[in-house]
Amino acid sequence: MMQFEELNTAHIAQIRAVASELGTDWYYHQIMSHDRCARLRSRAERHLWVNCMVSQGRYRLSAGLDRDYYDYAGQALITVAPDRSPASIAGDIRRRLLPQLDVTLDKAREYRARMSAKKERHGWLKNLLLRFCIPVYSRSGCRKLFEYSPPAGVRFAVTESSHSGGEYDMTLENLSLDDVVRIAAIAGQAQRRNTDETS
Repeated sequence: MMQFEELNTAHIAQIRAVASELGTDWYYHQIMSHDRCARLRSRAERHLWVNCMVSQGRYRLSAGLDRDYYDYAGQALITVAPDRSPASIAGDIRRRLLPQLDVTLDKAREYRARMSAKKERHGWLKNLLLRFCIPVYSRSGCRKLFEYSPPAGVRFAVTESSHSGGEYDMTLENLSLDDVVRIAAIAGQAQRRNTDETS
């Protein structure tokens, strides 16, 4: 198991100097609960960090993204000798460490854009359904986007489909015979439209 040394004042001073050499977009971020790790953070990419630790006489520099921003990222890693100048260490961070995260950053931005669009779409759907459903019998949760449960009559729940394309699943309860016929007619008409559009 890898052992890490406690960072002393000389280590912290050097790490602060590295942050300065990286430019004004970077700053030293103290981790109060961890005396074996110092962190550099980016102002330009505020979810990006570089951790600095010492093991076996070398700086172990790792870079990654905050998990609440993108939870599917691994960590990039390099080691450098601590007797090098802050400018030299900063150069290695730029050339050897940060480029390892270029693809991850692109994926994270794409993922966040998709999640933002999905959140907006879900909000629009919920607001629209509330126009037709009595709010006191309506609720939303993490598993069901919308659930309508009046004491009598039709009840339904809406969930996001397992397919990634803005599709939804709906479960229905307490349907009358007429309800079943109307829903079947709507589904059949929709299928015919899809067939006509693709033929």
